Amino acid sequence: MQPPDPTPAAGEKVPDDTSRTEQGMVSTEFHADTGRRVQRGAVIAAGCLVGAFIVIWVFRYVDGRAVARAAENAYSAPPPVDVVIARAASVGPRSIRA
Repeated sequence: MQPPDPTPAAGEKVPDDTSRTEQGMVSTEFHADTGRRVQRGAVIAAGCLVGAFIVIWVFRYVDGRAVARAAENAYSAPPPVDVVIARAASVGPRSIRA
């Protein structure tokens, strides 16, 4: 639990008091072209997002097709088989002559 804010000393201004006593003028005017620039920026940003989604979709589609093609090739290939050549075993132990 957080301790309560300390009470300000006499004559000390806190941010709320300061903002209420400011007398400076605030401009409410804007350039006439601002709306058109904001709209153009929004259209450009939306276009970039759509372009990025299309590029990602194409990459995923191509990769998916490659994986499907590789899986089909692996499925249709003959299974690997170990080949063993059978030979007759030798009869009895061999003697070593010195």
